[in-house]
Amino acid sequence: MIGFLPSLAFGQGQGADSTMTHKEKRQQFHNYLFVNLNIGGMQQNTDVVINKYLSPLYNWRLGYGGGFGWQIHPIWGVRAGITFGDLFGESKENVFWMTNVDPVYKNGVYFRAKLYEYRLDATVNFSNLISGYNPDRFFDVYGIAGFGFTEWNTQGYYYTDDGASVQRWEDGQRTDPDGQIVDAYFHDYRGYHDGFSGKNRKSDLNLGLGGAFHIIPQ
Repeated sequence: MIGFLPSLAFGQGQGADSTMTHKEKRQQFHNYLFVNLNIGGMQQNTDVVINKYLSPLYNWRLGYGGGFGWQIHPIWGVRAGITFGDLFGESKENVFWMTNVDPVYKNGVYFRAKLYEYRLDATVNFSNLISGYNPDRFFDVYGIAGFGFTEWNTQGYYYTDDGASVQRWEDGQRTDPDGQIVDAYFHDYRGYHDGFSGKNRKSDLNLGLGGAFHIIPQ
């Protein structure tokens, strides 16, 4: 919040007299419904990664979604949304824990995933909480807290010595009659197998902090 305090101070506009009390400012507010759409880049942050904090650009994938909500109070609101996207992750070579699982992973592994998330969040407008409601404010700082579910399918691969990709098997190692590994096992951290169309599903908690620019009157 400290980093956003200048925004709370200078993003006020002229719509509310600074001498008004919070209660008087709140009387200017009318609850409303809203709809939003979003699109952007997605990167994953797992143990199958080249750079944990910022993946190479070719590892990024497209994400998109939308939602709707109800601002029931200058401070409090509720919203529901859904996000779709793809993920791609790739490891470095000779990652010690991977080679400990199986030496065939010495050349690195990668995965592809398709997922979607649906969620329900409560929102709190920190600008209105601290400075009171202002219909002409051009920038708001808000927080979210809620829960949702993520459903996904993944495919994982490892690189052979000649650079070819071999898909991982999720149910153990396959060996030929001489005992040589044909397809190597890689543990799959699955969720509950009760998602739509047989997808993996896990619940999650959402916490976040964001900002909103108002380009038209609220």
